[in-house]
Amino acid sequence: MSGILSAAQPVNTTMHDSLVGGLKELSGNQQVTFREYQKYVLPADGYVFWFPSGAPDVVVEGSLHYIVQQSQEVDQSRGINNVIFTAQESCSALNSIGKDRLLIGTLPKGMDNQGADFKFAFNQRGSYYQTADLHHYTGTAVWPTMETQILESAADLPTSKILSNSIPLFMALAGPQGAGIQPSWLPNASYTVYPEYLAEENAAPPYIAVEIRNTESLQIQAYRYNRADGTAARDQLVKDTVALHLWGFNHIQATQYLDYLLWFFETYGGSVDSMGLMSEPFIRDSVAIQSELNTRSQKKVIELKVSYYQSAALVSSMKLIEQTTPFITVEAANATVNIEGKSVPPDPFPT
Repeated sequence: MSGILSAAQPVNTTMHDSLVGGLKELSGNQQVTFREYQKYVLPADGYVFWFPSGAPDVVVEGSLHYIVQQSQEVDQSRGINNVIFTAQESCSALNSIGKDRLLIGTLPKGMDNQGADFKFAFNQRGSYYQTADLHHYTGTAVWPTMETQILESAADLPTSKILSNSIPLFMALAGPQGAGIQPSWLPNASYTVYPEYLAEENAAPPYIAVEIRNTESLQIQAYRYNRADGTAARDQLVKDTVALHLWGFNHIQATQYLDYLLWFFETYGGSVDSMGLMSEPFIRDSVAIQSELNTRSQKKVIELKVSYYQSAALVSSMKLIEQTTPFITVEAANATVNIEGKSVPPDPFPT
């Protein structure tokens, strides 16, 4: 099938050259450097970090301008920089970046009039006229509160889980997968479980996303103790109100997964390293539509309340890490290195 652009007018060379000349004049022959970052998902709780992949930096000529919008919220005040980058030609690095890679642009210190590096990423390419052949990329500068997720090197990867809720416990409940961890009357099944807001881009169903709607304390006072290394720690019994979003599930699959959860609570719910059930779980349909298709997706939601010690989430996350043996790929300028091992900080790249 021919695309929209194939039937459009050809590039007007005269117009393009004139626009490029004006672009260079306005920008002062500006060049923007983009660095490629690699996605790292913390096995403990699904938290996402980005660190330099080792690929060569990409330098693109064009014009960058941005609009600053002040935002004042209950817990933070920030200037939101909306960025538009107009390039003289299509940038293949920006167009073909993989879902586990991210290109972040950087302007030198002082160019943002704030005396600090100005980092930004794009989430859209648009406003393209084929006759003009100029390419516009839009996005937002990296918020200061998100700087913690952009690392300078793999050595900065965190050494423990980030979340304090029950999500690490649910991430280990990927479905009945074999003898010993499932009731014999359930068929084998395994699903990817994501924490809320961190589902993989364009993830294909079936998969599960865990949403924590509320957390409450069930103890008047937390229990304080010393770890094996002598450092002080605290533990607390809490309750979560949870919604499990089941994408791509039909009714039978949803009921089988619910039966698996009930079996888990009955079998392991009494352990201090697990979690207990505090409500009767139920399945309901959830509507998600795409008007172009005039239909709705297959989506179910299981709602339940659970109790657990916050230390149990840590124990569960460490068990999940121990079962994780991925390949970590680092791309350098002239080599690609595949390393097998646990993706566990602080040494994800052993020598």
